[in-house]
Amino acid sequence: EEDKEEFIEMQNNWMPVMAICEDCNKIQHRDNKESIRPNRVKEYFHNEEEVSYVCEACGYTGKLSIWSGRLKLNWRIDWPAKWALYKTTCEPAGKDHSVKGGAYDTGIELCQELYDYEGPVKVPYEWLRLGDQDMGTSKGHVFIPKKYLEIADPRIYRTIILRTNPIKHITFRIEELSQYYDYYERMEDIYYNLEKTEDFEENRFFKYIYPLTQISNIPKTKLKQLPLKLLTFLTQIQNILSIDNLYEKAKTYMEKNGFKNVISLQ
Repeated sequence: EEDKEEFIEMQNNWMPVMAICEDCNKIQHRDNKESIRPNRVKEYFHNEEEVSYVCEACGYTGKLSIWSGRLKLNWRIDWPAKWALYKTTCEPAGKDHSVKGGAYDTGIELCQELYDYEGPVKVPYEWLRLGDQDMGTSKGHVFIPKKYLEIADPRIYRTIILRTNPIKHITFRIEELSQYYDYYERMEDIYYNLEKTEDFEENRFFKYIYPLTQISNIPKTKLKQLPLKLLTFLTQIQNILSIDNLYEKAKTYMEKNGFKNVISLQ
């Protein structure tokens, strides 16, 4: 009953914004009941463009400018805000968020009502798994985009997502990165007619999906790049061969595959 009254009271002045504490740099705190308590903004001062907050972790009380970069919208508001900001036209989402009346549907409504943007096309998909386990922030089993970009090309990740039937779960395995690259590089060669396939459906699928994997404009010709397998091999023998010999092996591949004007080692 006490928790219920506290919750009702909190709703009277509730704002969907969290603050990163200036003193301890925490944005939330797990209390002795194992409940996560974020540093909610308490009040907004319009003239000063500032907000006040109390840190749940250390008790610090302070004010922050709304331009400080230390404020974060509640994710239910943040999600549609980013749709409007980046003019997102299509965004897949997990099946739990895509149920009727779920986070995606309310996000679309908020996007239209608050940000005057129609919102993206909803594409539900199954769970995204890391290895043999479902990803989940509550269990700490996650693999964030920033970490992924440290080890692989974003086009490869797009390929993994787009090639998988939305009703099937997606399994991402770091140890299979070379296989993902093989798939992408073959798709790229078929798209640019550098490799032929007798499978009509495969050809049509690759021609359709390849442009969707690109981050910017689609190049008119295949980019000059070494395949991952060759790069991996050259890396493994870098302590055996000189830099000149490594360069010659890379250059030979490029020239053999019709890429002229290879960049000089100098």
